[in-house]
Amino acid sequence: KPWLTFLLSMVLCGVIEYVTSLILEKVQGMRWWDYSGYFMNFQGRICLEGLVVFALGGCAAVYLVAPSLDHLFCKIPMKIKIICVVLVVLFVADMAYSAFVPNIGEGITDNDVARIEIKKSDVLIASDFLLI
Repeated sequence: KPWLTFLLSMVLCGVIEYVTSLILEKVQGMRWWDYSGYFMNFQGRICLEGLVVFALGGCAAVYLVAPSLDHLFCKIPMKIKIICVVLVVLFVADMAYSAFVPNIGEGITDNDVARIEIKKSDVLIASDFLLI
């Protein structure tokens, strides 16, 4: 049902854009976009034109991109799929661990000044090379 896909894409993207606007404004202290001048906007955070574009993109993803990717995905051997799943699980576990036990503290950042000086000299050498 393409009309339902269109409608759900519009609603889902509208909610995501609206909530993202609220969060960015609260966290960053500024508005990142303002649709106040657009037709049928809601608090300048979302507008009909943008939602229609997102809905068309959602339909394109569901009816054009996804079938093509599914066809390609079916060609990947199961052994490779399992390896990918394991790698993703390890990556997510590492991200979760790093969120709770960040890599900071004594011994981690002691050589920052030395690294910065080395990077500055590398940039100067690289820029001198490019000028020649």
